[in-house]
Amino acid sequence: MVKENSTHIHLAYTDQFPEEYTSKFRNELSNPGLELKINRRSYGAWMSLEWAVPGLIAAYIAKPYFESFLKEMGKDHYNVLKNWIKKESNKARLIKVTTITSTGSENKIDQQNTQSKAFSIYFQTYDERTIKLLFDETLDKETWNQNIEIMMEWVLDHYQNYPSDKLTSLTSHLMREPKFDYFAIMKKDGCGWIFYDHQSLINKIKK
Repeated sequence: MVKENSTHIHLAYTDQFPEEYTSKFRNELSNPGLELKINRRSYGAWMSLEWAVPGLIAAYIAKPYFESFLKEMGKDHYNVLKNWIKKESNKARLIKVTTITSTGSENKIDQQNTQSKAFSIYFQTYDERTIKLLFDETLDKETWNQNIEIMMEWVLDHYQNYPSDKLTSLTSHLMREPKFDYFAIMKKDGCGWIFYDHQSLINKIKK
């Protein structure tokens, strides 16, 4: 979850990747005026709803990115960010992550979960919730790219036209308390996203 109000973009990656990734990401995304935070974190056990666990590489796009940085810089960097997300998400397609549980807890893993555990994208909304994008490994590269385009347009429109925007409309049925974050899952037909809060996602998993 995005917590630092001064940060525009926060990238985190695990120590399974070399430290050189910090300079790599900075070179790819840095821009004058952009507050870009990058940190390398330890890869360890997570006690959490499986779908909420951050990927090996995670990018958090915070509210100040839209409300201050983009307002001053225009959409040019947004296109850079969009292309970076496409590139990194499709690199992550090659990474296979195995979920390990303690003995006797194997049934706690959702065997139907085909979402990538290697790459995560988070957007902070105007009303300061966080939407985690989930990338379905059963869908092809072109579908991922198409849906990234769709989401990036929705998020930009969200900040330009809130609350009369499509993203707000599509999430209006979800729990509105600030402590609840959202998940966006690609539709199986490949076009668009379906949104869940924690409870509706748990209900989906139980079916």
